[in-house]
Amino acid sequence: MKKDIFKFDFAISYASEDEGLASDLYRLLNEKGANVFFAKNDKAYLFGKSLSSALPYIFGPHTKFVIPIVSKHYILKQWTKYEFDIAKKEGEQRGFEFILPIRVDDNELQGLASDVMYIDIRKEGIFSTAEIIMQKLREIYPTEELAVPTHWVVTFGVLMEDLIEKQELPPAAPEAYAELCDWLEEDLMRRLSNSKLLGLEQIEDARDGETLSVRIGFKWGPDEGPLDFGDLAWWEILEITDFESLYGTQIS
Repeated sequence: MKKDIFKFDFAISYASEDEGLASDLYRLLNEKGANVFFAKNDKAYLFGKSLSSALPYIFGPHTKFVIPIVSKHYILKQWTKYEFDIAKKEGEQRGFEFILPIRVDDNELQGLASDVMYIDIRKEGIFSTAEIIMQKLREIYPTEELAVPTHWVVTFGVLMEDLIEKQELPPAAPEAYAELCDWLEEDLMRRLSNSKLLGLEQIEDARDGETLSVRIGFKWGPDEGPLDFGDLAWWEILEITDFESLYGTQIS
């Protein structure tokens, strides 16, 4: 296979009931430098595309490996069956490992050869599972070096009604929605400035009258230690992803 035809290192196929596990696996693989298709985080990529045209490439020739998260839910869903059927046809043409099945319960994936080895996440745990998957990538594509992203975007959110009802805000905080949003954004940047993260920059916000969400760019590498945002108080982390996945180009 020519390496320039691949858009993704991995494509995760999962049932909606297993989205939490799929999200954790996506995050770990992403942090290790892999380019992963994860439907929840790739809405912009899919936006406007015909799924019947896009999915055969995502779970086929444009991806190095497909990772089905096999569960009692997975084997019953039509969309997961559709994705697996695509991967199975592609796997027949590869001549080497293409489908890397992850087991979360005792259900078998019909259509997959009975002697294909699964990784049982109940036994390995998600961190070891992610590392085994990366080892497989390096084994099959040994000459390719993975560039670990260093520019990231974290999305923070707060539900204004809950915040006001809990009376956690100091007396100096404004009461009007717009002014309170401004105050909260300044508060968030003050809190983050006490962390060890570099290159902090507010990229955008979203206000709908009931909630406030803020995207903050920052620089971080996994070799710098655990990712720590410090004391966030009322702020909730909604998403962490690399800058390029959201905006298409790296920042300097």
